[in-house]
Amino acid sequence: MDLGSLLWALPTVFIAAFLAVLLENARERFRTRKWVIRNLREMAASLTDIAVDRMDEKVAALEQWLAADTPELDEAVWQRAHMLVASAAPELSPLLRSDAATSVSVKVFQSVYRLESVAAELTLVEGLLHESFVRDVLPLWYERRAPLQGADARRVRAFRDILLEYQRQLAKVRAVLQEFQQAVARL
Repeated sequence: MDLGSLLWALPTVFIAAFLAVLLENARERFRTRKWVIRNLREMAASLTDIAVDRMDEKVAALEQWLAADTPELDEAVWQRAHMLVASAAPELSPLLRSDAATSVSVKVFQSVYRLESVAAELTLVEGLLHESFVRDVLPLWYERRAPLQGADARRVRAFRDILLEYQRQLAKVRAVLQEFQQAVARL
């Protein structure tokens, strides 16, 4: 092999290796994009609509309890006034902080970010709601204490206010969830 052939073969091998790396990188990005889109579609389909209407029933039951003049309240009111909240939300942070985020459009990325932020807000209010119910309202509920007066009424009113804030947060999550589902549907 002479020097001319060697000088000709060296760039050819370098270009071939460079193109092979580019092709593998493109394949990997395509597989990642396909995986991200599939999982986002599954997540968007699995997220169910949030029942804000049941919160209206809870608020109405608390209002009836606060307005009660006699110890006799309907058992249905007592049942609706009982409030233990447990919810689950998908963890979207890993998607936001990984290379997978570059595989989706900016609109989808923004909707994922908004969904993550309102879900975090909801989680904070949910913890406060649960703590307030267990600490302040549940003992009164077990005693079936009515009519409420003084500090007891203030505790139930404070819980009702937290419940109203929770209801506002649920409505916000519902709106952002629909936005997320629409953005994913366009992928």
